[in-house]
Amino acid sequence: MIQKELVRDLVRDYLKFLETEKGIEWDQERKEKRRLYGEALSLRSLSGSDEEFEKKFRDVLKGLWALGMWRKREERINKIISKNGISNIKEWLKDLLYGEGDFAKRFDTFLKRSWGIGVASLTEILCFARPNEFMIWNSGVFLGLKRLGLERELPITQSNPLYIRGQQYLKLMSFFSRLKEDMRDLLEGRVVDYPELDFFLFYLTTRQGEELAGPAEAEPHVYEPPLDHTMVQYYLLEIGNLLGYATYVARNDKGKSVKGRTLGEIASISRLPEWLMVKYSKSEDPSRIDVIWLDSSGEELRYAFEVSHTSDMRKDLATLISISSLTSKVFVMAPNSRRDEFERLLEAKPFSSYKSKLGFIPYDTLKKLLRNLRDLRELLDPLGIRAEF
Repeated sequence: MIQKELVRDLVRDYLKFLETEKGIEWDQERKEKRRLYGEALSLRSLSGSDEEFEKKFRDVLKGLWALGMWRKREERINKIISKNGISNIKEWLKDLLYGEGDFAKRFDTFLKRSWGIGVASLTEILCFARPNEFMIWNSGVFLGLKRLGLERELPITQSNPLYIRGQQYLKLMSFFSRLKEDMRDLLEGRVVDYPELDFFLFYLTTRQGEELAGPAEAEPHVYEPPLDHTMVQYYLLEIGNLLGYATYVARNDKGKSVKGRTLGEIASISRLPEWLMVKYSKSEDPSRIDVIWLDSSGEELRYAFEVSHTSDMRKDLATLISISSLTSKVFVMAPNSRRDEFERLLEAKPFSSYKSKLGFIPYDTLKKLLRNLRDLRELLDPLGIRAEF
């Protein structure tokens, strides 16, 4: 596990940081989260009225660091509650925290049932509701472990280390239990629970200059000028938003405008999950991919898109295959006149090995997708029916 002699200086600096104004502020924030989450998610609270629980659960969601990536957090919270239903959330949490049987299965069941609450959010809730039992698992923790040189000791092997399910979380908890014991010896008698361990690991990421930022959701509006590279990105973002995905636009394109809004404002998230960023070198920077869709929690990659308007399609395909191992499908967006070029490239190496993963979407299809999705929404919204894609 941890090589104590190598981290004593880090621990010494951390203890000094705890005495600073910022350190005291962060420490108080965690103490308040322990109190708030412990009360809101107590068996008594979860057995009470929906109205009282909703007030407390809204405060829980407001405090989640995992929701920091959403620009309009209040809208996101409203959507989580309306899509899941407060009575459902209460019962699911009650089963997760106080149910019987295999915890891994209860963990998986919660993730499967709930909309917009992913692993980072769920483990943050668990950690502050039960600070002596559960650890947070998010990008800040992973980066802190990298700072300690411990990422290779993690008991998980998948390409996305943050995409876990119940059995993997239990394996991680065994790992974190040992790490907590090591840290207790180093932290000079300070009480070490899992929020404290998270605090130390997050502190290590700030020493590396790591920053965790946050983004936006936008309602679609009708706009149909001739398509160019920027307009195709706009269509992809609008379609992704309508389908309920978390949408991201290339960082170098965020400032491009479409009818009074920038692409960065239309995209629902402003940064990619940290696991995706640390996996690639600068020559394979995923933040420069034209458009990416993630699942509703913003944690798991679903689809990636490169727009080949007039650009080198071979280069665009190379960008896509660099990320194709992490998702089921990646797409080139281009005028229909370039379809033959796409198919020729797929017959040659290295692209021939990725035929099943590489898709082509012509601009005309893109327009139909957006138009039909808007039509469906116009029919369903007045009825109060929300499509669950």
